[in-house]
Amino acid sequence: MRAAARGASVALTLLGLLVAGYLLGRTLALLMSQDPDAFDVCSAVFGTGCDKTLLSATSWVLGIPLAGWGVVYYGVLLALFLMAAALGDEFAPLALTAALLASLAGLAGSIVLAALLVWGWAPFCPLCMVVHGINLLLAVALKVHLGRTWREVAGDLALAAGSLFRKPADRPPLWRWRATGLATVALTALALYEGVFILSERWLCESRGVFSPHKLLAAYADTPETELPAGPNDARRGPEQAPVEIVVFSSFHCPACRQFSREMGVLMNQYPGAVSLVFRHFPLDGACNPIARRGLDEGGACETAWAAVAAQRQGKFWEFHDTLFKAHFPPGPEALQTIAREIGLDIERFNAERVSEEVRAAVRQDTELGARLRLEETPAIFINKRRLPGLGARSIEVIIKDALKNGAVQHGAG
Repeated sequence: MRAAARGASVALTLLGLLVAGYLLGRTLALLMSQDPDAFDVCSAVFGTGCDKTLLSATSWVLGIPLAGWGVVYYGVLLALFLMAAALGDEFAPLALTAALLASLAGLAGSIVLAALLVWGWAPFCPLCMVVHGINLLLAVALKVHLGRTWREVAGDLALAAGSLFRKPADRPPLWRWRATGLATVALTALALYEGVFILSERWLCESRGVFSPHKLLAAYADTPETELPAGPNDARRGPEQAPVEIVVFSSFHCPACRQFSREMGVLMNQYPGAVSLVFRHFPLDGACNPIARRGLDEGGACETAWAAVAAQRQGKFWEFHDTLFKAHFPPGPEALQTIAREIGLDIERFNAERVSEEVRAAVRQDTELGARLRLEETPAIFINKRRLPGLGARSIEVIIKDALKNGAVQHGAG
């Protein structure tokens, strides 16, 4: 029975070290986040990932991830087993007692952490629950392996503690060797902790300058949904019932908006039928947008927005949009007439409507909505009602891929 328990103790420790090592490696990889779709054991085996748990602030204690503490813990147990085997029967009982006490401490921590996961106080992590199960079985196996009652264990501890306060001459003959063995294990634990700490700090420092899809997705998921009224007159590109709807508050005088339009053209070709893009006007021009009075004034941007709405009333908003950003940026006073001719607008109607109250009201409706949303810059991007916490095609594509992977249902803007 004790021989089987000894084998089980070693096997469980090695298994725990393997799982903790994987979770530590996964945590460090997530900090760099090279590929959010990379193979994940947790998702493959259990159907749900552990990434949210690994990235949560509660998963770090004293500068290293909890998975790193698992590596230290199992490493200490292995060191105790090796010392017990190397030093023989004179040290083995003390080493196994120390291993049992360490396993009880690990089990107590596992009970607390498992309760947090089960009660929903921390993101659920099935592979972490496997570790907690290993710790329970390990404590039982070590108790059987030691082959002593709890009273005997307590007596051994009292005897060992009493030796610390005796004169050197009164201590047991092998006391110094036993103390040396335990000190060696303690130094092993310290070395493991320092190694994990240095590794974690290095990856943390490197990750601060690296684009993190996982952090982007976490921030996006935490962003509350925003009601964006929809209407039949919206300037929309792509199918209305697409699974991913992007609403952008933009300005025709904004260089970043021009770059966004180029990137969206590529993405919509890359994901045909999956993305719907809605354009809303937010020119940073005091002529139609009060927010521009705060010092962000793009002179002439309101005139261009009114011209775009006038082109839309002739069914050619996107032709106006694409031609302006492609060949007439930034647009001057003559550019609006040139674009109108190039895309085949009725010039007389175009000139009449772009100064009409109906057209100005359409732009005003968008700028007022942007003001209610506390927008201060362009482009301001909303994907399925949530504000995108970042800019650039890479950020947008990460959200699109995640939405499609998780079977997003088109939210609409209403």
